[in-house]
Amino acid sequence: MRQMTNDTGFDRAEELEALVVEDPTRPHEEEVRDLVCLGDFLVPELHRDAGAEQAAEAVTEWADGDPSLLAEAADIARDEHHDETAELLHRAVEFASAA
Repeated sequence: MRQMTNDTGFDRAEELEALVVEDPTRPHEEEVRDLVCLGDFLVPELHRDAGAEQAAEAVTEWADGDPSLLAEAADIARDEHHDETAELLHRAVEFASAA
């Protein structure tokens, strides 16, 4: 049985990222879907002090700072009624665009 830890969503997101293999033949749709899933996973961070900024930064890093990829993921999240995920991804678009 897995032992419970006090890891933040960021620690667990890094573990998830390590599982994703960079593959040039990987379909674009899978990459976008992974961003939506990562956003879903990090949504609880929106309710922590400075968590929204940290989560947006983490998602941006995962997307290699690509604002168009993040915007596409935000649109999908919004279409699927994942409002908080869409908000997080929108913040990531703003963060990536400002960089």
